[in-house]
Amino acid sequence: MPRAGLDAAAVVAAGAALADEVGLAGLTMGLLAERVGVRTPSLYKHVGGQEDLNRRIAVLALGEAADAVGDAVQG
Repeated sequence: MPRAGLDAAAVVAAGAALADEVGLAGLTMGLLAERVGVRTPSLYKHVGGQEDLNRRIAVLALGEAADAVGDAVQG
């Protein structure tokens, strides 16, 4: 059973924050598991693996960039 309060969105957000600190190349499932307080295999309940995590972080970043551009052009 997944840990209360931990879902895919929370894992991806924590992964993005960790990637900001250590760089995307330095981001590992093990480091992320440590950060969110679970064992590494538990992350696989929320993301499909390192490649899936990286893809989801990229999607999150693009969404945030799109929001920022939208806000900027609206004044």
